[in-house]
Amino acid sequence: MFFCFLYLIWILLNARVTPEVLWIGLAVTGLIALFSGKTLGYSFRRDFRLFRLLPGALGCLLFLLGQVIISAWRVMRLVWKPGPGPVSAVASFRPAARTRAGRVILADSITLTPGTITLESEEGTLTVHCLEEGAAQSLSSCPMDQKIRRLEESRP
Repeated sequence: MFFCFLYLIWILLNARVTPEVLWIGLAVTGLIALFSGKTLGYSFRRDFRLFRLLPGALGCLLFLLGQVIISAWRVMRLVWKPGPGPVSAVASFRPAARTRAGRVILADSITLTPGTITLESEEGTLTVHCLEEGAAQSLSSCPMDQKIRRLEESRP
């Protein structure tokens, strides 16, 4: 993936795309990737294994985008609705994500979603403040948590 990223940058930064530019770019980015492998421990094999995670990661990202849009609409309705304000709540739960990276991704996803913010991530437990009391009760069955868990299980 590193090689592909470098090659894409090479093509984008050239003013014109000709066979010569493509071949030179292939050689230059190949040498840079080879140098990175020797000096920085970069591995093509590891890169291709991580490439398998791309569909799952894109699925999580699209799901998060949808949840952000839905939550933004809900928060907007709560703010503009006449009468008493929303009843907020704080809830703690243990996410299904096993790795630290998975828990960090979940905590950041919760914080990115309007109306929720992760207050604390301690010893595998997340503490979240929610604008709606119902949202706090549904945290234990969070679909994003399950998606991240599946992504962890498919990790090479």
